[in-house]
Amino acid sequence: MDGYKLFLASVVILGIQKTLCSDQSPLNESKLKIFSSTGSGEGHSEADHSNSQVKNHGAAVEYRFPKEFTVSQVKYDDVQVCELDSGFKPNALYLMLNRPAIVLVSGDRWRFYIKNENGWKFDGEKTMESMELDISNTETTNDVSYSISDGTALFRPLSGKFFKTIKQGSDIIFETQDSIEYARKVTLESVGSFDQTLVVELLCGDMKTFLRKDKGPWELQEDKKASDEKDSKLRGKWYNFKKSTELLDFDLITIVLVISGGVLLLVLMAVLIRICLK
Repeated sequence: MDGYKLFLASVVILGIQKTLCSDQSPLNESKLKIFSSTGSGEGHSEADHSNSQVKNHGAAVEYRFPKEFTVSQVKYDDVQVCELDSGFKPNALYLMLNRPAIVLVSGDRWRFYIKNENGWKFDGEKTMESMELDISNTETTNDVSYSISDGTALFRPLSGKFFKTIKQGSDIIFETQDSIEYARKVTLESVGSFDQTLVVELLCGDMKTFLRKDKGPWELQEDKKASDEKDSKLRGKWYNFKKSTELLDFDLITIVLVISGGVLLLVLMAVLIRICLK
């Protein structure tokens, strides 16, 4: 069962486009209702989704709740999925779109709820284990898988764990206390070069991209989704091109303008020569 839960956590909620076999119809986010406790003994009040951060990852919809919000009950199509006690305070909920399942996340504790012909049932809880990754270590171990191809290194966690901290020697590049932001895959591009790109794929489906120029410090770029990985690689290759051609002080637009200006100058010279020869 733990393997099944890890599969849900590390594959389905990541937004990977993969339809799982199921006799149940896919879930519809418009039928989801989230309630909070009023704290006055009057029961539950339905929450406004506008107070949550909502992201569609393709195969799952993610709801992140503000710290002051306490989820007390979840319903789907007016049928109760679960009622929570004060000992479990979710900071995120995942509604699966390709499989009738809902996952509630509280810190590093994940609770799974599955819908079958008899209704919704609690399918267990799993604690997400984490560890550190030092990208300076370039060997496969019992906890980390390492591979390299064409100058790109790939790090993957093993043993059912995920990366909580990513560092290079004693320098911390990325760190999180939120289990939905644990890393499931880390890619280091342009190994051995002065300019490098580090792409961190998170459990929630987002990506974080770090750039390092001239072997300087790592700098966080804008957050990326997994679908933007190709853009990140192209950007990293462009930095390498500028380095190898010593065009570090120019960007693409500048180069295009210079070339266009040169062509225009040649055309004008040709016109002047023809006029002089007449």
